[in-house]
Amino acid sequence: MSHPFIDALKNNDLDAVKALPKTDLHNHSILGARVERVEAWKACPIPRPSDKMNGVRGMMDYAGSTLYPYLHSQEGFEFTADAAIQDAIEDGVSLLETSVDVKFAFLYSDRVHGLHQFLSSLLDRYQDRITVHVEMGFSRGDSEERLDMAYQCIETAFFTGIGLYGDQTLICLKMRSRLSRKQGE
Repeated sequence: MSHPFIDALKNNDLDAVKALPKTDLHNHSILGARVERVEAWKACPIPRPSDKMNGVRGMMDYAGSTLYPYLHSQEGFEFTADAAIQDAIEDGVSLLETSVDVKFAFLYSDRVHGLHQFLSSLLDRYQDRITVHVEMGFSRGDSEERLDMAYQCIETAFFTGIGLYGDQTLICLKMRSRLSRKQGE
């Protein structure tokens, strides 16, 4: 019995693979864009990672030292978030779940409102070509200020979930404590 995906792989037919519907359920917005697209945008080469990394820590070290200097600005965030969706569309992805870290709200003068406006317009731009679900990313050890920003993001009802990085139990306890205090106000 033949299957289109297996046939495309056996025949090394990248166009056939791209034509098949797919999902990407673990995309990290700024890290979801192809490095070649970022190089073209910045008009400079970006060193590739080594063939072997020291686990997730090695990947984070590479991203922090090599990629983040280009991406940690409002312009860099918006470019790569948009490019990640374009790349997913080009790859034949029909459902994309992407995580947007709460820290990106700090790139906007009006914080959560600015982030929400940008993401809404981005999703509107591509709504006829791909379904995108946006999760709010929240990291272990985030500050009280980021915790408050996360709560504000939740209140928008825009985000379809929360991507917790790190000790999820601790993060959930902090978030529940914050929610309880807000409800008591």
